[in-house]
Amino acid sequence: MSDDIRKKGTGVEGDGPGDRGGMPEDRELYTPQGGGGGTGSGPIQEVAAVRGAPEAGPKEDQRVDVLRPGEVRLPQVSQEGARAGAGVPEVKETSTFRMILTLAAAGAMAGSILVFVFLWSEPRILAYQAKVLAESIGEVLKGPEFYETVFVYQGALTRELPEGASDAGLERIYLGYDADGRPLGFAISGAKAGYMDLIHVIFGYDPSGKEVLGMKVMDHKETPGLGDVIVKDEEFIGGFTGARWPLDGIKAGAATGDPHEVDMVTGATISCRTIIELINQRIADLEPLLEDFQWTIPVDPPSERDPQIAGNWGEREEAA
Repeated sequence: MSDDIRKKGTGVEGDGPGDRGGMPEDRELYTPQGGGGGTGSGPIQEVAAVRGAPEAGPKEDQRVDVLRPGEVRLPQVSQEGARAGAGVPEVKETSTFRMILTLAAAGAMAGSILVFVFLWSEPRILAYQAKVLAESIGEVLKGPEFYETVFVYQGALTRELPEGASDAGLERIYLGYDADGRPLGFAISGAKAGYMDLIHVIFGYDPSGKEVLGMKVMDHKETPGLGDVIVKDEEFIGGFTGARWPLDGIKAGAATGDPHEVDMVTGATISCRTIIELINQRIADLEPLLEDFQWTIPVDPPSERDPQIAGNWGEREEAA
């Protein structure tokens, strides 16, 4: 009821209930349910929150939850029912023992495959490495008829190791011979850090004239287009042939005719100088041993430890 009506009602005495000018009290204006005269009379009652509830009481074996006004009861779904409704298959737990057994079987299978591949490939890898080495020795010694392995053992060079001594881990150099069995020189290998990584080199050396017979880079990781000229620039590679030890690296175009000079390549001076320093150091380390080594012509064929040498020796004997 508005304030205006209230004010009008209170301005007249004896004009209605409560002396409010004939206006009804607030409690008389509205009753939720009818049951008497006027706009509705009777006691106020609560309206059921959920209509359609069963009128009969619960049975003995049933449980009925009483809902509060405004409360809604949602259906309860079990975990299995939710999985089935969503189409998710039930996942069974796997035992720890079964998991370990599966991993062990997979590991054993993978290990067996690796061992098989290694056993299959190792002889082929070794044969290829021996072939590459033989070709490189022939290249730096300028086509020897055959060559033999010489070991650095207890501060000396020896063709044959004492009985019971192992050649594992021993440094090896290779002595080449011409068709008449005269020694040509030694093929010596070594490695030194270049601009990017180690540079592996093999070179031929004749100690009688202190002359480098040739040089070849076996492996490197120098910068493509710059440092890799050490394997691509034929002029640089050929500059080692006939050079006298100790070598002296000079800038391209600055040669004076000195037999010790080797022209370096512009833009790759670090890689070039690394090879020159490596050759100088290797010869310096082996020079006393090379001088003491007896340059005798082998009387007997080389041992079976170098099959390619034995084969070359056989051809030499037949030619003789």
